[in-house]
Formats: sequence, C-alpha cells, structure tokens
Amino acid sequence: MKFYDEFDSLEDEVLKLNIIDKNIGNESEIPYYYYAIILKERNVEIGKISIRIGHNSHSYYNGNIGFEIYEAYQGNNYSLNASKLVL
Repeated sequence: MKFYDEFDSLEDEVLKLNIIDKNIGNESEIPYYYYAIILKERNVEIGKISIRIGHNSHSYYNGNIGFEIYEAYQGNNYSLNASKLVL
C-alpha cells in the first residue's frame, strides 16, 4: 500500500482535514487515513474522521468511513462535508 502526501490536508469552504495518522494495515487491519476535522472560520478541531482503504470482514459490517463530531458541533452537517472530502 502506498500513501500519498497530497491527501495529508483536504479542505472545502468550511472544513479542513489534517492528517493524524496513516496506517498501512496488517493481516487483520486494512490501511487507513485518520484526520482531525477543523472548522476553518474558528480554526478549532470539531471532530475526527477516518477512511479505510479496501475491504475485510470489519469493513463489511462497519463500513469504510468512521467519524465523530464533538457534541457542541453536532447537527451542522460537518460529518457529511468531511465524508465528501475524504472520498
């Protein structure tokens, strides 16, 4: 698995995703990118998101995108916007 540095930072008009970790995986874990979600207007972290590359039994049941939006920032479609960015 080759990781690309061009994906270390992703952004749109509202959010910026900054890479926290890139993991090449192993026999039980598929490779993934893991990001902090930053609200650009306030330069504050509002959550985290990961995208798993490939498929295994874990991704079959849990999907390839996982995210958390901190409670104070929920209800603003930030997870939707972040998911679009990682795709």
